[in-house]
Amino acid sequence: MSGQQNQPCERGYILELLVAGIGFILSLPLFIFIACAITVLKRQNPFISFPYKGKDGKPIRLVFFKVLEEQSACAYETLTPADPRLSRFLAFLVSWRLERLPNLLAVFTGSVRLVGPRPIPEGLENRVPPDLAGILALTPGIIDYCSPVETQVTVRVRREVSNDDFFAEEFLPKRLKLNQRFLTQPLSFMGRLRLLFAFLYGLVDGHIASVGRVGPVVFDAVVVAVAWVLSYAIRFEFSIPMPSFKQMVYLLPYVVALQLTANLLTGVYKILWRYFSLYEVRRFLKSVGTVFFLLLLFRLFPVETRLDRFRPPLSIIIVSSVFSLGGMLFGRSFRRWLHEAMFVPPSGIAEGEKAIIIGAGENGRLVAREVRVRPNLGLSVVGLVDDDPMKAGLEVEGFKVIGTLSDIPALHKRYGFSRALLAIAELPPEKRRMLIDECARLGIRLLVLPGPSELIAGKTRVALVREIRIEDLLGRQVRELTKDDPLLEPVFRRKRILVTGAGGSIGSEMCRQVCRLEPDCLILVEKDETNLFMIQNEISRVFPNIHVIGKLIDIKEKDKVRGLFLSLRPQVVLHAAAYKHVPLMEENPREAIENNVIGTKNVIEASIEAGAERFVMLSTDKAVNPTSIMGATKRIAELLVRMFAEKSNATKLASVRFGNVLGSRGSVIPLFRAQIESGGPVTVTHPEVTRYFMTIPEASQLVLKAATLANKGEVFVLDMGRPVKILDLAKDMIRLSGYSLEEIGIKFIGLRKGEKLFEELLVDKDKVLETGIPKVFVAKPELRDFGDFMAQLEGLFAVSESGDPKKIRDFLSRMDIGLREPDA
Repeated sequence: MSGQQNQPCERGYILELLVAGIGFILSLPLFIFIACAITVLKRQNPFISFPYKGKDGKPIRLVFFKVLEEQSACAYETLTPADPRLSRFLAFLVSWRLERLPNLLAVFTGSVRLVGPRPIPEGLENRVPPDLAGILALTPGIIDYCSPVETQVTVRVRREVSNDDFFAEEFLPKRLKLNQRFLTQPLSFMGRLRLLFAFLYGLVDGHIASVGRVGPVVFDAVVVAVAWVLSYAIRFEFSIPMPSFKQMVYLLPYVVALQLTANLLTGVYKILWRYFSLYEVRRFLKSVGTVFFLLLLFRLFPVETRLDRFRPPLSIIIVSSVFSLGGMLFGRSFRRWLHEAMFVPPSGIAEGEKAIIIGAGENGRLVAREVRVRPNLGLSVVGLVDDDPMKAGLEVEGFKVIGTLSDIPALHKRYGFSRALLAIAELPPEKRRMLIDECARLGIRLLVLPGPSELIAGKTRVALVREIRIEDLLGRQVRELTKDDPLLEPVFRRKRILVTGAGGSIGSEMCRQVCRLEPDCLILVEKDETNLFMIQNEISRVFPNIHVIGKLIDIKEKDKVRGLFLSLRPQVVLHAAAYKHVPLMEENPREAIENNVIGTKNVIEASIEAGAERFVMLSTDKAVNPTSIMGATKRIAELLVRMFAEKSNATKLASVRFGNVLGSRGSVIPLFRAQIESGGPVTVTHPEVTRYFMTIPEASQLVLKAATLANKGEVFVLDMGRPVKILDLAKDMIRLSGYSLEEIGIKFIGLRKGEKLFEELLVDKDKVLETGIPKVFVAKPELRDFGDFMAQLEGLFAVSESGDPKKIRDFLSRMDIGLREPDA
């Protein structure tokens, strides 16, 4: 049994020895030349050897060409061409790693292999960390995982002198980390051969890159010349008559020059070879086709001239064009393949984390290719899954489609992957929700690839993957309410727009949305100095052509608000300033009334007096049958909008009701994130509490849409789908952050003052009407005596002066606004 196990290893060693022998024989003339040259230059022995530690600590010696006087193996291991101790000739040898050519001698003695972890210089074996000590038990080699990327690892000493300290403290740990893969992933003979070619390719590619665009030009010149000569040889069966030979030689420089000129004019040399693809083939077709037709014209030119004897046969023109095209395309394709196939990561990755790609479409192909050509991502793809039955069993970038989305549990059990890359940009929300739940249940970390539409629209950064957004948990599609809406431009373009609460989460997003509609002027009203500075600075930077005015004003100050409106005469007013935190307003009811009611009244009156065309106020779902002071004040503000709308003919007014806005300041999402980052626990008020959610862009777009529909104080609402259970939201956020529920606990703290267990259904068919805009509705108007309402308001203002929470709540309960006691 033992003999059977050792047989592949022995066979691999013999093959490796054979490759080393062939390589040494081929390089023997170069070996002798270098030895003689160093002997002449230094007038001493051209070789130097150093002691190393071989397998299981056995002492071995490696021989180098003596390019340095320094008696240090560490100096030779980290030597770079920029070392000032090297002459130009010796630096050239080092740039090709030829000073290590004598290392091959150790392969024939059996002390090292051609490919394996490079041995440790004697005396430094105690620098090997305990978790990497297994490397010392392996048979060393002269080429390892560090060799192809050695110039990147030694970048710090490119213009300095290599020394023992740098090798021991910086270079050796990185080399050991890279060579850890020899412990976790034993290499076959083909794997060792691939690593050898990766090393050789790295040397050649580095020198080709250093000459810039000259390299491709020289390559093309050689290809065209060879194609021209080969076409004559084939045409005359490798026995070219003298007249045809003279014709071939005479035309050769002209054909080469013509082809290179055509390549230059068609943009062939603008192509970055590393990204050469089928798309770029058309440039080569255009270039070769141009030369073909010029030669054809020369061949078929009807007028007799002295150059008739130099007219090439038609077969020569066709064959040479085909060979030239094929050679130039092959060279670039082969170089790209070498770059991708021979790439070795410049960072230590012991073993890739197993992953599955969800989606075998174009996005899936992009992800598969990125993972394949970038091992430093640390991912090992086990396959792809896709619900398209036509793709079953097919391969994408070398990875097989191994099942459908419903097969993920079985595939996880079989392959044990811990990460899933979602590469379906337009996956329906229901399926996405099911996928998130399934991955969370199985303990799989789910990452999402941004689709091209997301990138083009600027909704996400360019990156391979993004962490799944909490918006993905909504269970519905995020609405694009203002996309291609022709009604927005007449309302906002070239108008003076004023936004109160401009520094808040929603207020600032409204400012960004408005600026895209090219207003004449944007007036930012905010009482927080820092928030006002931040949003004004951002808008001025991103939209330099828009006149931005920042005003530090508290909307409770009626005279200041009135003076501002009369001086600037805004045409559209978006009122986002409000106190919104429910528990805080329970403790500070006077401030809630002054800001949310009196402040709103001040802004409405100033808008009408200043002749504003439209006014929209931001409200909340907590205004429906309110249980809190905050909800009650926003319900009163809605009624104020309705009351003034009936009185005003010039200014059109409306309100917009929101659910909970994802990511806004003080909302549950940032709170949960902060609690998870600090190690937990995540606090939830009640196991059964639910909320409706919408995104900040949705909230902002709904306000802009309402401005186009506003007339007589309507209350607009958005269909936000099903309510989300906060406990489920907390669990999903913990799992998607890479933790288990055991690591980050959940603590129930009870409903806070004024909070509801369930928010009221905003889109109740019995209480709303359709607007003609999908998913946007308007609440049915209710009959109300606004004379009595104003009298009640005066009483409320008087009671609020006391600041007594109980008196204020009792008075609010007597008003006809639907206030009820909070849920227990």
